[in-house]
Amino acid sequence: MCTDIEMKVAIPLNALQSRSGLKEGFQAKREVLIEQPSSSHRVYVVDGFLTDEESDHFVKQSSCGTWEATDNPQTLEYAQRRQGRQQRNDPELARALFHRVKALCPPSIDDMCPVSCSSNIRLYRYKPGDLFGMHYDESNVTPEGTTMLTLLVYLGTGVAGGETIFYASDNVVSTSSKGKGKGKGKGKHKGKRDEPEAIFMVEPKRGRLCLHEHGTRCLLHEAAEVKAGVKYVMRSDVVYG
Repeated sequence: MCTDIEMKVAIPLNALQSRSGLKEGFQAKREVLIEQPSSSHRVYVVDGFLTDEESDHFVKQSSCGTWEATDNPQTLEYAQRRQGRQQRNDPELARALFHRVKALCPPSIDDMCPVSCSSNIRLYRYKPGDLFGMHYDESNVTPEGTTMLTLLVYLGTGVAGGETIFYASDNVVSTSSKGKGKGKGKGKHKGKRDEPEAIFMVEPKRGRLCLHEHGTRCLLHEAAEVKAGVKYVMRSDVVYG
């Protein structure tokens, strides 16, 4: 199923395009790269999901906002996290993102289909030395359904390090723990155990989409330390219902 997916970028509605920051008439020209580390976990890597102009737009837009500094040490429950963060409720951008990403999503997860992107839009800024340690992304219940996929789009250029690294480790987060860190994006720490094997890593290339399952299907992953440059990432979630 996954290897048959083609890159078909839908065009946002004219009423949304001017305010969402997504360019009208854009269609990706680059090849779709799809990684499947195992049959039970799906990760999609798509180049050219945003144009360079669109990516630059969101980076410039972020300079008008206030960056919330996060510098959390590692604990038994949560991963080490050091980054700048912005968060806003943006239904128009969420609709435009979903219009573009829907064709790339698994058509069914747990007998549910993709219905929207979360309007909880987060922007992350990683300067040299910043990172997000090994963690799992938890699933959350929304009025439209349940979040099943993490949507990450890398926005910046000239970054050394900062890769998203996935590991061969199953998620041990129980359903009762869903919602911890809701609205804070903290991520559940893997706990003390043998170091897992790295499966592959995604470089933070401008305009690149990384779409991966979360909740009980989430692979252990981390945002590696940025060595040089500034890494910008946009985050939303795909809701199934």
